[in-house]
Amino acid sequence: MTQLKDHGFTDQYMKDIIENPFSDTREELDAWLSYVDLLCKVMAERTSSKNDMPAARVGHKPPAGEALKTLLISESEDEDLSSGLRDIFDLLLERGSDTPEGIAAPLWDLFRSTLMDDCERMVFMIALSVDLNRKYEKIFDMLSGDGSGTGRPTIGLALDLCRLFMSKKECSVTKLLNDGSILRSLLTQRRAYSGSLMGEELRIRKSIIMLLMGKEDNIAGASGIVHFLNSLPDEEKVLRVDVLNDLKKISSSETRNVCHLRAASGCGRRFLLQRLAGENDLGVISIHLPMLFTKDESEAEDILKETAIKHLLFGDIIYLEAGDIKKIDPTRLQNAFRILQPYVYDLYIGGEGSIPEDIRIDGQRFVINVKRPTRGEQEILWRELAGRHDIEFAPDVSVSELASKFNLTPGQIERALTVSASLSKGGDGRTKLSHEEIEEQLRNLSGEKLSHLSRKMNATFGLEDIQLRKEALTQVEDLLNRIRFRSVVNDEFGFSRKLPYGRGVSVVLYGPPGTGKTMLACVIAKELGLDLYRVDTSAIGSKYIGETEKNIGALFEAAMGSNGILFFDEADALFSKRTDVENANDKHANSEVAFLLQQIEEYDGLSILATNAVQTFDAAFKRRMTYFIPVEKPDEEERLQIWQNVFPKDTPLKDDISFELYAKVEGMTGSTIKAAAVTAAYYAASRGEAVSNADIIEAIDIEYKKAGNMSGIRESLYSGMI
Repeated sequence: MTQLKDHGFTDQYMKDIIENPFSDTREELDAWLSYVDLLCKVMAERTSSKNDMPAARVGHKPPAGEALKTLLISESEDEDLSSGLRDIFDLLLERGSDTPEGIAAPLWDLFRSTLMDDCERMVFMIALSVDLNRKYEKIFDMLSGDGSGTGRPTIGLALDLCRLFMSKKECSVTKLLNDGSILRSLLTQRRAYSGSLMGEELRIRKSIIMLLMGKEDNIAGASGIVHFLNSLPDEEKVLRVDVLNDLKKISSSETRNVCHLRAASGCGRRFLLQRLAGENDLGVISIHLPMLFTKDESEAEDILKETAIKHLLFGDIIYLEAGDIKKIDPTRLQNAFRILQPYVYDLYIGGEGSIPEDIRIDGQRFVINVKRPTRGEQEILWRELAGRHDIEFAPDVSVSELASKFNLTPGQIERALTVSASLSKGGDGRTKLSHEEIEEQLRNLSGEKLSHLSRKMNATFGLEDIQLRKEALTQVEDLLNRIRFRSVVNDEFGFSRKLPYGRGVSVVLYGPPGTGKTMLACVIAKELGLDLYRVDTSAIGSKYIGETEKNIGALFEAAMGSNGILFFDEADALFSKRTDVENANDKHANSEVAFLLQQIEEYDGLSILATNAVQTFDAAFKRRMTYFIPVEKPDEEERLQIWQNVFPKDTPLKDDISFELYAKVEGMTGSTIKAAAVTAAYYAASRGEAVSNADIIEAIDIEYKKAGNMSGIRESLYSGMI
């Protein structure tokens, strides 16, 4: 150790390292920086020695007058000095074997792991030193003979310092140039440099420095792209146990894996990974690929490398959210796999579609289809997510009914809860959501994709606003209960196992024109608290082969997440095409209708069809419908009830209005009665008076003639003789 003493390092220095454990990260860092000091001092002494020209050094740029001398003079070696330096290095590494507490602990674990060798460890410390103490800027400039003044250690200088106590084989330059090495992941991206590779600067990532300072820095430039998700504990009721068990098996294997969780957005892929992370008390780092790929390639690569470092240090699960995979640039997707897979053994990607087969992946590919949760699972999610966000349900909220009426993904449920809560939070900070508040948000969050092929209707009528025969009313009540309680029947009673497909509910409303089929559709929607969408049949049908099926598929794909009621008005325009096959056109028309019926059966929602000509539908069609509800012309008693309710309460009426007389007019339907009431109201408004018998009689006469009765009925009504 004589040579070390000559440089100011005594036996006490060695004793302190051996006997006194590091009390914290700062003390350990100081010890390593002192070691960097020692290496720099030894190098400086050797460089200034007249008899020891740095001929064998690769990181020193000698003055012009001495450059030729380095070609003739070889560097002398001092085995005793090299051995002493090596002893200190080994002791420093050994003294830090007990993992310190704090946020920097994972970095020290990585530093001492087999993933890094001694050369990489020392180069890391050399590169780090200049960011912890500015004195090294001048020292490194001096030792490298570089007049640029950047103050950064170069690859060549780092190798020279390592070779003071390591063999050339131990610290080969290829270790520092390998982009796939752990050391390279801790460094910033290599900057463009026109000179020798030995002159390339080494810079530690800011996030690594922040960890050593006791702070976890977020990934720069990744706002909205990278999300850090907490793990979820293994609770009593775990949803989709089969999928979770598959993920556990994949994560426990010793091979590299890429696991594709194939599902539509919001189906709970991140939720499942949070459950998986909870098995080992880890977190999940979610990267939104479509947003990431809006960055240029160098920025995106740096974000991915920062994410890889987080995984290396903390073990968090890496999840790539791809959305629609076919819309992702395959070249950039391949690049993401190339960057992450050397560091991430189990990489998870979620999205619709399939990963292209020509994408190169290290290890095995797994594809797991993540289906929407069942109604019973959704009921669990409502309660679990409400508890997670400290949300209470008011007494009027039936979670079972919510799960029955609205087919939602975990993401949609959570969004509905949090948005509702943000709008209704009370002064005490507690949130108690009512039935009305939740359903309003569910309607607002649904149906965004349906506007292209359908139109949302204003469903303001309730059961009290419509007159139905007893048979029809009973069927309507049965229909409402089927929607409200399907979660109980399918999940609690076990019918979901007996009905693996075809759980859609469909109803045909049939009857003469003007009897209130559209109104009844609105009533059903209002009673269920769901939105009603009138399907534009003219936009769906096309004369071009295959185009109609394409439009139908787009309609039901949009409807799948809408929780809306699809209303096919004048359905006979679409569904009465089924004919005996006489030519190719007949065959094609039948295939279109068959496809539409198949979509209705598979749609896990409610479809309402209205028709004036139910007799045109064949037996096979009728067998596939859930309900056929007749909406007939009203009789005199029903017409009276319609007349008594048709005028809003704010409409001024003369005292002598004779609704009993008008109810005697046969052939009037709810539609024509409403039209007559509106016309009469305009007559009265133009005079600035209340609605009179004369106004109503004139309006009825107009409707009577519109129906094809040439003589009208005015005289009979005026005389009171009907």
